[in-house]
Amino acid sequence: MGGDRRRRLGARALRATPRPERRRAPGDLWIVAGYLSTWLAYALVPRFGFSYYMLPAAPLAALAVAAALDDACGARDDARSVAFWTFGACAAGVFAATYPALAALPVAR
Repeated sequence: MGGDRRRRLGARALRATPRPERRRAPGDLWIVAGYLSTWLAYALVPRFGFSYYMLPAAPLAALAVAAALDDACGARDDARSVAFWTFGACAAGVFAATYPALAALPVAR
């Protein structure tokens, strides 16, 4: 009886796993084109000192991640919701961890 229950739980877990779909939306091309166009102005500059000018690319990168998560989760609303909230929580955590350095706050000694 225990093995049957494990098999059912395993089958349920497999159904809940997001599977990528191979679809290409016209909006995906615009996201990629916009992201690459921000790199175009600095493609031939040999220094990395102009990296702070890449700030306009950040929203486009977030849109690319959101589109990839949407493709990975398919039409399953529960998996899509979990994926988006997890991505949002991770992004907020990274922001909170790096904010003191980005804002040049003094470090306690």
